[in-house]
Amino acid sequence: MPIISLQFAIFLSLILLIYFCLPVRLQWIWLLCGSFFYIIMASDLKMTMVFAIIVLFAWITAKAITSQKKQGKRSALLGIGLLFQFGGLFFFKYGDFFAGTINGIGKALGIDIGLTGWNVEAPAGVSYFMLMLMGYILDVYWGKYPAENNPAKLALFAGFFPALTSGPFMRYDIMSGQWFGDQKHKLSYQNLTLGLQRILWGLFKKLVIASRAQIIVDTIYGDFDTYQGFYIWVAVFVFVIQLYTDFSGLMDIVLGVAEIMGIYLPENFKAPFFSISVSEFWRRWHITLNEWLRDYLFNPLQRCSLLRNFRKWMKKHCGKEYEKYFNVPLYIALFVTWFAVGFWHGGKWKYIIGVGLWMWLVIVLGMIFAPLFKWIIRRLGINTNCFSWRLFQRIRTLLVFGVGLSFFRAEGLGEVYSMWSRAFADNIWILFDQSLYKLGLDAVNVHVLFWGMGGCLL
Repeated sequence: MPIISLQFAIFLSLILLIYFCLPVRLQWIWLLCGSFFYIIMASDLKMTMVFAIIVLFAWITAKAITSQKKQGKRSALLGIGLLFQFGGLFFFKYGDFFAGTINGIGKALGIDIGLTGWNVEAPAGVSYFMLMLMGYILDVYWGKYPAENNPAKLALFAGFFPALTSGPFMRYDIMSGQWFGDQKHKLSYQNLTLGLQRILWGLFKKLVIASRAQIIVDTIYGDFDTYQGFYIWVAVFVFVIQLYTDFSGLMDIVLGVAEIMGIYLPENFKAPFFSISVSEFWRRWHITLNEWLRDYLFNPLQRCSLLRNFRKWMKKHCGKEYEKYFNVPLYIALFVTWFAVGFWHGGKWKYIIGVGLWMWLVIVLGMIFAPLFKWIIRRLGINTNCFSWRLFQRIRTLLVFGVGLSFFRAEGLGEVYSMWSRAFADNIWILFDQSLYKLGLDAVNVHVLFWGMGGCLL
């Protein structure tokens, strides 16, 4: 049941009609019933039972951690809980990736391994709710809040239907007060109007901008022999717009639906195209995923004994000032984190490279050469606070991000090579001679796309 469909509109209307008539103690139960129905419609009854088992295991793990006093046993329970969640995520999403990678290594070594992958049915939203449950288990282990006594409440956290298949990532301690508090959610004129406005804005992004951008992108990506040079740069830029308006538009719809209920979900985008660096861009793009990886992967990695000991070794052999020039322990933690970013997006190397390792490389090189860049800026007398310099930084960041997304959009690494090997033909005139009106959209629709995306980027 797609969120942009007549079926979902009818389903949501029925949910809201009954939701606002119920007493506060039953409202969250009704949302849970609606969420289970949505999971059944999005997958099937069998996968809904799998979802329930996954949630139940997370609940049991957290309760066991809370009740256990000995640190060794708490750590063992944490390991079991995280292994179950990550193992389940790997099983449902990455079977083909695992087999393909092993076979590729074997082929490079001249060995025919012939490992067969697997592609199994998965519960709807598995990439989101399993990470949220891992975060919940870790929070309980770290003592941020006690384990939830009612497994049904944890099930609503993991399966809240507006956010199930597209996020945003949520934190249990932040959301539980909204769902399970003592205050009844009443139909509010403000929530209704603001929620509907946001839904309409999301629909505009997806149906008016993203759908038109996709036509241009598909046309160019479908024939690199014809569309070379600046056509490819147009495709890079327009695909960034397509992905942004499609995903942020979906987030607007999700947050608008929740706002009508009186539920406020975390924002996932914050004007990313005003960013002046790749690091800042990713703090504004898919915010909740990056915050999750920061809090539950990057920061724990920084604190782990292996990297702590490595930092001590670096200080001993390279001096206390090594962090200013070549902070290898930090680069390792960043590498693992950015690898995870790409890996989460899909079990293919194009994702791992494009939105993972490429971003890591740019960020690390920026750190290493920061003193050189500062020296060049001083020597050239550049005013780093002026508008033109900020504009240059934003365009540069957009181009770097667009290059990474070219991996994301391509069918494979071979297509990426084919694309960029043709990207430097001298045909800049196509930007001015109406050639852009021959990419699947007429002049009117190109203008709608151009002016519409200008509004969406602000």
